[in-house]
Amino acid sequence: MQRIIIVLIILVISNGCNKVTDDEIYENAKSKHETGNYAESLQEYERLIKEFPSTKYKTQSLFEIAKMYHGQVIKSLTEEQNYLKAIDYYKMIIKEFPGSKEAPNSMFMIGFLFANELQEFDSARFYYNRFLEVYPDDPMVVSAKAEIENLGVPTEEFLENLTKSNSEE
Repeated sequence: MQRIIIVLIILVISNGCNKVTDDEIYENAKSKHETGNYAESLQEYERLIKEFPSTKYKTQSLFEIAKMYHGQVIKSLTEEQNYLKAIDYYKMIIKEFPGSKEAPNSMFMIGFLFANELQEFDSARFYYNRFLEVYPDDPMVVSAKAEIENLGVPTEEFLENLTKSNSEE
């Protein structure tokens, strides 16, 4: 019986000593991202969220994951799959952290992805309008309005119209 207790104490102590902190996982994820190891960085951010669901790094981790999917760094997924994953992570930020500094950018980026990458203009219009309602003082309001006005307009034509309107002012 004493041996079992001693073994359990040793296991508890050794497991406690090897426990990785959220700070360590976050720094590791950032380091991997900075060196261009995006797949491992993404895994570390996801690990951080899973192992530490209340971590102070959750909002930023979700945002970094969304940006990586947006940037299509996961080559095993199609473009559309990457964009849809990015949208899912941006939505998590909006839902869980609506007052965070990442929330307005996340909502705008959802509209942007729907409009410019997925050509789902009704969804884009919904998210841009929601952005304008929820974040009326955000610096991206002008961009959101321009995006709404130009939904479905080819990029070349949009840039030409933008150049004309700027030269007329």
